Amino acid sequence: MLLNYRDGCDNPDRPIRQAPAIRPPRPHLEPVD
Repeated sequence: MLLNYRDGCDNPDRPIRQAPAIRPPRPHLEPVD
């Protein structure tokens, strides 16, 4: 789930499934890496 969220935000080519781009990334959703 975390990977999908990051993947959608980092890769514009892929559709964002977890969260829409209009929402800012949440600290508890982003991995420490």
